[in-house]
Amino acid sequence: MESQEFGKSTIILQICNNIGKDKKVLYISGEESAQQVSIRAERLGIKCDNLYFYGQTDMVEIEEKIYGDEEEKLLDDILHIKYDDLPIYQIIVTISEQLNTSCEFIIVYHEEYKSGDVSFEWETKEKKVSFEIPITKRNKKYCIMELSELTSSTMNSIDEDEELTSEEKESLKAKTYREAWSPDLFIRFNGEANFFTLEAIKSLDEIRDLVGSSDQNSDITVEKNILDFAEGNYEISEYASAEFLAEIMKANKSHALPFVYTGELSIESLTDAIYSNLGADRAIIDGAAGNKIGAYLSVTYYKNDKQLAVLYFMLDEKLLGTPDIRLEFPNGKELKSWDVLNYIQK
Repeated sequence: MESQEFGKSTIILQICNNIGKDKKVLYISGEESAQQVSIRAERLGIKCDNLYFYGQTDMVEIEEKIYGDEEEKLLDDILHIKYDDLPIYQIIVTISEQLNTSCEFIIVYHEEYKSGDVSFEWETKEKKVSFEIPITKRNKKYCIMELSELTSSTMNSIDEDEELTSEEKESLKAKTYREAWSPDLFIRFNGEANFFTLEAIKSLDEIRDLVGSSDQNSDITVEKNILDFAEGNYEISEYASAEFLAEIMKANKSHALPFVYTGELSIESLTDAIYSNLGADRAIIDGAAGNKIGAYLSVTYYKNDKQLAVLYFMLDEKLLGTPDIRLEFPNGKELKSWDVLNYIQK
């Protein structure tokens, strides 16, 4: 009897693509290779920055891939938060750049209060900066604390206060909600401590001003770069480490960015393509390590000394490029992952 092809893999890939419009999807196959799936995705016209592939048959390995490390899952959730349209990951990167140092990722949790904080901490010779976000536990796993969890007891006490009028209660509740979930920024400089809530900070420029510049002198000279780009006038940031940038580029020398359907697109080729698309006449390369938050490489493009855009590559623990790519423009517009790839094809 002649076997029939029902196209199960094709149907599953199309379903994954549809789900991937709103959520992250991991396509696991024990039979097909990444190349086979990539060819099918190309044939079907599938382009989805939320679709990931993993070839594996071992359930232990699959579970580890799906659930991963608890702390890393918490970190990933935090880095995807936007507070008043200000992405948390941008704040972390901005402070690291400003202080010219990486940060530590610390979890402090109090079982008796069922609450705690995630703290990103930077330290130089003259100052210490920490950025804290409230967390709790659900089903014995760390998670970001919801606004209702932070305010429930306070709201109850307001309702029970017989000395307050109805208008005063509503006003106080509104103030509580507004101020409850706001990450905190602590800056200690020359023995003096300053405290700020993110509610009071409206831009990355304000954060740069609050944090100030680093007291650590960089030994980097601005010169035609070590990065072996194909074209363009590239310089190394005075705050960057040439050795670290060289390490990044060495790790990515034969590494294609891990999208399902991109061909052999690399950090160098994408960087050069955007340089050309923007019509830039200069670009500054920067990068830093960040312990558990990973490392990043950034490229800031200019024309006639006017900033055109900033390209961010988020790197994994081996310094390899990931699908987390962002292109940000001065007007606030931001392109991510596949949108960046579509931009260079225009």
